Amino acid sequence: AILLALVLVYFAVDRFVISPTQGALDVAASLHSGRSSAGVSTAITQPRSIAVLPFENLSADRNNEYFADGVAEELLNQLAQLPGLKVAGRTSSFAFKDHDEDMREIGRKLGVAYLVEGSIRRSQDRVRITAQLVKAADGFHVWSQTYDRELTDIFAVQDEISAAITAALKLNLLGAAGPAVPKVSVEAYDAYLRGLSLMALRGSGNLRAARDRFKEALAIEPDYVAAMVSLARTNLLLPFYDQLAPAVKDELAGEAQTLARRALVLDAANAGAHLVLGTLLSEFDWRWDEAGVEIERALQLAPGSAEVANFAGDYFVEVRDPNRAIATEQRAAELDPQAPFSHWDLALAYLLVNDDPQRAIESALVARRIEPQSLKPLKLLVWCHARLGQFAEMNQALEAARAVVAEPEFERLALEAYAAIAEDRRESAKGILMRMQELVESGNGSPATLGYDFLLVDQPEQARQWLQVAYRQRDPAFISQLQPLDLERIAAEPLTRGILDQPGLRELREIRRRNAGAGTP
Repeated sequence: AILLALVLVYFAVDRFVISPTQGALDVAASLHSGRSSAGVSTAITQPRSIAVLPFENLSADRNNEYFADGVAEELLNQLAQLPGLKVAGRTSSFAFKDHDEDMREIGRKLGVAYLVEGSIRRSQDRVRITAQLVKAADGFHVWSQTYDRELTDIFAVQDEISAAITAALKLNLLGAAGPAVPKVSVEAYDAYLRGLSLMALRGSGNLRAARDRFKEALAIEPDYVAAMVSLARTNLLLPFYDQLAPAVKDELAGEAQTLARRALVLDAANAGAHLVLGTLLSEFDWRWDEAGVEIERALQLAPGSAEVANFAGDYFVEVRDPNRAIATEQRAAELDPQAPFSHWDLALAYLLVNDDPQRAIESALVARRIEPQSLKPLKLLVWCHARLGQFAEMNQALEAARAVVAEPEFERLALEAYAAIAEDRRESAKGILMRMQELVESGNGSPATLGYDFLLVDQPEQARQWLQVAYRQRDPAFISQLQPLDLERIAAEPLTRGILDQPGLRELREIRRRNAGAGTP
C-alpha cells in the first residue's frame, strides 16, 4: 500500500512539464538512428490517417521559420477536427523537421497512410505556399498545388488546402466538413503564430514571451478565438515551469477561465476552449463533474486530436475511470507515437487504474527510448520495479536517474525519499524529507509530496501541516495521488482524516467510488 501511495505524488505535474526542444532532438535522434520499439515505430496504419509535416521556410529571412511552422500547425489542428480522420500529433510530425527522410519510412514510423508536406516563401505582403499530399506507402503524389497570393489571403489558402485534402481522401463520404479558418488581420495572425512557436518551446521565458504575443494579437483583434484559447493554455502551463506565488497562480487560472468561457461564447464548437476549461476545472478548481462535461465535449469536437486525447486520458486517470482511462491514453499514444509524454501517461494509467506495473514498465521503456535524457521515464521504472518487489532493478533505474542533468533538486530528492521508504530505510528517508521541507518552505517544491512522505514515515503532525498547505494551494500533486489505498492510509490517521472531507476532495472520492463500481480496472 505504501509503495502505490508514493507513486502518484511524484508524477502529478510531469505531464505538464516537458522539454520540447530537448525532446524533439531526442525523438529525432531515435527516429533517424533506426532504433525502433513497440509503440514507437510500429504503429498500425489506418486508411484514413494523415500527418502534417513541418513546412519548409524558403523565405529570404530565416526568422520567418515561426510562420512556416505555424501554418503547418494550424492545418494540422484543422484536420484533427474532421470525423473519421486520424491525424498524427504535432510532437511526432515535427520530429522530422530538417531531416531528409524517405516518405515511406516516415509514414511507417508515424503509422499514417498519407503525408502533407509543403513550403512557404514570404516576401513583404505576398506569400507563396506549395502543399502536397503524398501517399506514404509508395511516395505517390496524390495532389499538389502552389498558391501565390497576397498575405491577407493566407486564411483562404488554408481553407483551400484543407478542402483539397478532404476531397482527395474522400472524407465527404463520411459527411465531414472541416471548420473554416477564421479571418483576422495579418498583424494579429503574425503575432499569434509567433506565440505558438514560443509556447511549443516551453520554459518560463518562452511561455512569458508567448503570453505577450497572444495579448498583442488580442489587442489587435479582441474577438480572436484562437489567440484567446492559446493565451489560456499558456496561463495553464506557466505555473509548471516557474516558481510562482499562490496568488499569481490563482490570477493566471482566473484569467484562463475567463478567456476560455469568452472563447466559447464566440465559438461554442471550439474543442480547444472546452479542453482548457475542462482542465482548469479539474486541475485547479476540483469541480470534477463539470470538468468531465467539458472534456467529453472536446473529445466529440476533435476526435482526431492527440492533445485532446492526452488531456482527456489524464482526466479519466484522475477520476479512476476503468472504462475510459486506458483506452483514451492508448489513443493518445497512437495519435502521437513519438511524444514521450503520451507513453508516460499510458504507463501511469496502467499502474494507477489497472494496478498493472508490468504493462506500465513496457510503456515507460518506450518513453525512455524516445527521450533518454528525461527523468520522468526513470521515475516510472523506479516506482514499478519497487511495486513488483524488484529492488535490484529499482536501484538500477535510480542510479540512472542520478545521472540525469537539469532536473529540479526537489524532484531528485523526492525520488531518493521514495526509494528509501520502499526499502524501509526510514531514518535515511527522514533526513531527505528535512531537505525537501527546506525547499518547500522557500517555494521550490510540492507540499503535497512532502506531506504524503511524512505520513508514510509515521510523522502525522508534519503530514497534516503540509497536506493542509497543499489543499489551500490546490497543489496539483494532491489530486493525482488519491487512489483507494492512499485514502485508506489517510483516513486511518486521525490527524489527517478530516482533510478528505473538504470540498473538492470529498467529491473526487465519491466519483472514484462510483467509477470503481462501474467497471473492473
